[in-house]
Amino acid sequence: MGLQAAPAASTDAPTAAATAGDMLDLLTVGEPLICLTAAGRLSASPSLAKSVGGAEANVAIGLARLGLRTGYVSRVGADPFGDEIVRTLRGEGVDVSRVQRSTARPTGLMVKELRSPHDVRVHYYRQGSAVTELDGIGHAPAARHVHATGSRSRSAPARRRRSASCWRRRARWAPA
Repeated sequence: MGLQAAPAASTDAPTAAATAGDMLDLLTVGEPLICLTAAGRLSASPSLAKSVGGAEANVAIGLARLGLRTGYVSRVGADPFGDEIVRTLRGEGVDVSRVQRSTARPTGLMVKELRSPHDVRVHYYRQGSAVTELDGIGHAPAARHVHATGSRSRSAPARRRRSASCWRRRARWAPA
């Protein structure tokens, strides 16, 4: 018996006073990536497999498949990779109504080399990606829990403090 994707979440804007029934179980905040995977060394691979990745995207999809109401806050490029991410998340039942598009910056990219079962090399192409414009996305929906790794905000302490304060006001925090 395989896991089934949850039905697509509503994309309606949340009301100011969300009831328990309106509340998301989990809101994820972060950078979804397109993952290109080479079977072997990248230089010797004739083709790459494409998938959607990123910690928050993986968590949102996994919990949506288990029947929880999940949402994603992010920004991706107005490019084919951004289209793929939004389409995949939506198809898995994740509310993507707060995933915005950037016409100025591209979607982040990760390239994996599966050289052997014990030798996996990962290359990130995230500098200047669309998620760097994440400030100013607006109000987050009510959620029981928030998942954000903070990997993109390590280089900006002031932004990290501002974002953490913003998200604490919008969701109930639970210990990890």
